[in-house]
Amino acid sequence: MLQPALAYETRHQGQLAVYQRPLGIELTHTEQFRRYTSQTSSSSNLKEADMKKINLGRVLLGGLIAGVVLNIGEYLLNEVVLGDDMRAYFARLGLQQPGSDFIAKAVIATFVLGVVITFLYAAIRTQFGPGVKTAIYAGLFAWFFVYLYTGVIYSGLGMMAMKVFWTGLVWGLVEYALGAIAGAWLYKEAKA
Repeated sequence: MLQPALAYETRHQGQLAVYQRPLGIELTHTEQFRRYTSQTSSSSNLKEADMKKINLGRVLLGGLIAGVVLNIGEYLLNEVVLGDDMRAYFARLGLQQPGSDFIAKAVIATFVLGVVITFLYAAIRTQFGPGVKTAIYAGLFAWFFVYLYTGVIYSGLGMMAMKVFWTGLVWGLVEYALGAIAGAWLYKEAKA
């Protein structure tokens, strides 16, 4: 007959402790569990050390290259692909065409976005590994907030035609992936 619990005595921090062991099973860490937890803690320490080595100079350089790719893509999208639609849209709303002041702000903001995408790539490469796949993840993250989220909001409010929404959505997906790949191509970790 099995006993449901057995009394067990042990010393914990110099004091006698008595507890019940269900079905006589000792609840201790196995050697395999100890090895796993020691490996996990040491590898997480290595990941933390890698995160401290983000090369900000290379983030800036890669980000500027990503910004060039993104700015070229934005010019082609807004002037070549959707130029007529955008002009008709501004005329319908009674707005002036964007001037040089707006274009300068947009170009600078797009360069900053390129730096942010490259920084995101540098930060997540310790989790996903270096390479094109990780760069595409970083580009998709930015694409979600810049194109998908804002496009859904603006088209839902009737501020954006569906043709412009879908064209921009697909264009941005390719543009941001290419921009992130270009920025990641120049990024290298800092030397220890």
